[in-house]
Amino acid sequence: MGSQTALLDCTIRDGNYTVDFKFTRQDTRVLVGELAALGMKWIEIGHGLGLGASEAGKGDMLDTDVDLITAAKETAGEARVGAFYIPDVGTLDQLDAARDAGMDFVRIGDNATEIERAYPICEYARSIGLVPFVNLMKTYVISPDEFGRKAREAEDAGVEAVYCVDSAGGMLPEEVGAYFASASSASSVRLGFHGHNNLLLVIQNCLSALEHGATYLDVTLCGLGRSAGNAPTEVLAAVLERKGFATGLDLFKLMDVVEAYIWPIATHRHPHDMMSVAAGYSLFHSSFLPKVADVAGKHGVDVRRLAVSAAIHDSENLDGDFLEREARRIEAQRPVPSKPFTEFDAEDLSPRRISNTMDSLDSLLGGMVAASAKRLGARAVLLLAQSEATDAELLIPEFVLETEDMILGRVTFGSESVLRQVLARCQSQISVFLVDQDTCEADVVEMAWKNVGKGRMRPVREQSIKTGYVRAFLENVAYQLGSESLLVYGESDIVEGAVNAEMPFGALFRFGVRDSQQPAGVILSSLDDLKGLNLQFDAILCATSPNETDGRKLAVHLKEEGVLYTLFPFPNVDLTQLIGERLRRIDPNLAYAGILARLETFEFSPHSPVAHEL
Repeated sequence: MGSQTALLDCTIRDGNYTVDFKFTRQDTRVLVGELAALGMKWIEIGHGLGLGASEAGKGDMLDTDVDLITAAKETAGEARVGAFYIPDVGTLDQLDAARDAGMDFVRIGDNATEIERAYPICEYARSIGLVPFVNLMKTYVISPDEFGRKAREAEDAGVEAVYCVDSAGGMLPEEVGAYFASASSASSVRLGFHGHNNLLLVIQNCLSALEHGATYLDVTLCGLGRSAGNAPTEVLAAVLERKGFATGLDLFKLMDVVEAYIWPIATHRHPHDMMSVAAGYSLFHSSFLPKVADVAGKHGVDVRRLAVSAAIHDSENLDGDFLEREARRIEAQRPVPSKPFTEFDAEDLSPRRISNTMDSLDSLLGGMVAASAKRLGARAVLLLAQSEATDAELLIPEFVLETEDMILGRVTFGSESVLRQVLARCQSQISVFLVDQDTCEADVVEMAWKNVGKGRMRPVREQSIKTGYVRAFLENVAYQLGSESLLVYGESDIVEGAVNAEMPFGALFRFGVRDSQQPAGVILSSLDDLKGLNLQFDAILCATSPNETDGRKLAVHLKEEGVLYTLFPFPNVDLTQLIGERLRRIDPNLAYAGILARLETFEFSPHSPVAHEL
C-alpha cells in the first residue's frame, strides 16, 4: 500500500446499522481511542444515515451527533474524526454544530445520478474548515464514463476525494476497475472505494480499486455494517500485508480489538444470508427492504424473488406500482416450501406414531445430534420420565421441541433396567439430561446421576412447568384480548393445575369434568345448557378432543371474534373446518424454551429440592 493510500474506518457509522444506531458516546470514546492507538488516521462516527438522521426520524440514537463527536475527539489523538451527511437528511446548521464540536471531515453522500446536489455543500464545508468527500451512492446506476465526468466536476468543487460506492454489494472486481480507470483518466482527484459484501467480493473489489488508483479504502472491524457488511479491517489488512503493502497496523493488536469489542456483536449477525446474496446479485439496496417485505408478506411471496425483480426493474428507486404487479405474478407461481436441514428429522419417529423400541431410541438420538450439529451453540437434551404403568419393559422415545439453544427429546421408561440401557446408548450423544422428579423414583434418579455425572444432569418437575405455562398463557389471553368468559371442555392434570377461580375471566364454565375433583367454575352437565343460558364465549379451551356433535355445539357458542384453544396436537377435521382460523393450539412443550439458561447455575444432587416452576 503506497504512502498516499489510507484505510478509512467507518465501524461506528456503518456498523451502527447493526445495533439499531445505539452506539453510545462511551462506545464511541472507547472504540475511537482503540482505533487511533492502532494507527487509524481517518475515523467516521455517528448515525448510519449521517448528521441529523436521528432528528429526521431515521432511527433514534441515545446521544446527539455533537455528543458523539465530542466523545470521539477526547480519545482520537492525531486521528481525524468525521461523519456522513446526506442533503435531504442533514442541515447546514447541524454541519456547523459538528464542526464546532471538533469534527475534522465530512463525507457527503447522494445517489450517483444526483450527486451535483452535494457540490455546494462540499464548498461550504471547506469554507468552514472541514475536509469534504463526496460519495456517489449506488455508483453502479451510472456508467464508468459518467463516473469519470462526475469525478472531474467534484474536483472542481474542491473535494478531498470522490468515492465509488457499491451500495448493494454486487459489483464485480473488473467493474470496480473500470470505474476507477475512467475517473483516473478524467481527473486528478483522489479516489476512494466503499464496498458491501453481499457476494463476498468486497476484498477483491478493494484490491481492484487499489490497483486502479484508489487512495482511500473503507473498512469496518469484523466487516460490521449495513446489509452484508463492509470490508473487514482485519482481513483486508492481512491481505495487504501478504501482498507487500505496509498498512501501518499491528495485525494482532487489531484482532485483539475486534475480539474484545466487536466480535460479541458480530457473532449474532449472519451477513452471508440468502437475502444478502439476492441483493448483491440484483444490485438491490437494503433500504428498500422494509417496503418490499411488507408487499411480500401481503401476498405471501418470497421476499428475495420480489426484491430481485424490483431491482432489475429499477436499481436506483423503488417503483410501488411495479412491486404490487410483480408480487401478484410471483404469487401465482409460488414454489412448494422445503424442510430445512436444521430441523429435527428422524424417519422412525413422527408426531402421529408411537415408537417403542431401542431402534426408535437410536433414531431419536441420531435426529437430535444431527439437528444440534447444524445449529450454532445448540445442545442435544434428553428428558427422562418414569411411567406409572406396570409394564417394566416400557420404552417410549419421542421428539419434544427444538429451539435456538437445544434439541429436546423425551424418553419414558418402565423400569431402572430399561433406563440403564437408554443411558448406555446415549452417553456420548446427549449434552444435558433432564430428570423428571415428579415421576422418577429416588433410587432411579441416583442411578442416573451416577451414570451421567452431576455436571450433565438437571432436575425438573414436568407437570408443574407445563401447568405454569398454560396458566400464564390463559392469563395473557384474558388480559390482552379482553376476554370476559372462558369455557373449559374436558379435563387433564395440566388443565386442573392451570385453571382456578383466581383466573382473570369474568366467568368460568366447565364441561366434561368430574365433580369429585371439585373443579373451579360453573359445571355444566350438558352442552345443551349453553343454549338455554344463551351463553357466548370469548375463549374456549379444549383439554381433550371433542366428538363431532360436541364440536358443532362449541362452534355455535364461540363468539364471532372468539378463539378456540386446544391442548392436543391434531384436532379432528370437523373441528378445523368449523372453527377455521380461530382455532389455536397451546403447546405445553413450549414451556421448556429457555430452560437451560434457567437451570444453568443449579447444583444438582439426587436429593436436591426442586422449585415447582422454573
